[in-house]
Amino acid sequence: MREVETFGAPFIDPNANRDMFEKGVEVLFKAFAGKPFSHKGKYYTIPPEVPYRGYTLKEITLVPAPERLPVECWKPIQSGSERAFDFMARYGIGGGSAAPSRGIDNTPLP
Repeated sequence: MREVETFGAPFIDPNANRDMFEKGVEVLFKAFAGKPFSHKGKYYTIPPEVPYRGYTLKEITLVPAPERLPVECWKPIQSGSERAFDFMARYGIGGGSAAPSRGIDNTPLP
């Protein structure tokens, strides 16, 4: 926890922590799209707005580029909230659970 907060992540505030996580994933998906990108938001500005060799970068490119597009993303599901499932749907993120309690037909598993 201390390590996370040292780098500015609001670990003890679950809503702020979730917001920062979602914005970070947004940046990752932009980077994994296989084309130049930029991002300016609440937590991240990419590329940073600093002069570089007489100009300011407007976009950057992930190198090496992903081998396959679109990049597939999966995340474990420990418990689900409407916000989490909406977020996963927005980005096409797959989910999995290690210990489901019900089968496909919604009957309890043995």
